[in-house]
Amino acid sequence: MLLSGAGFTKSLQDEVSKYGICLTNVMPGMMKTDMFNKMNIQKNMENGIDTKEVAKLIEFNIALPNEVMIPEIGIQNIPN
Repeated sequence: MLLSGAGFTKSLQDEVSKYGICLTNVMPGMMKTDMFNKMNIQKNMENGIDTKEVAKLIEFNIALPNEVMIPEIGIQNIPN
């Protein structure tokens, strides 16, 4: 059975919740990284989101009280 990221996260959450573990499916849009350059692929990364912004989002999520869970978060740059 093939699960999407959201489906996999939901299935895993059902399994680990009995141990007090909460999961969040973080879905970043295109991110500004060197991945394509390292693979010698030309890709316009102008509208990609900076990895530091994604890290800030994850830090925010981790800092939430234990009784608060965000099941899914999508983040991306707004194209100019």
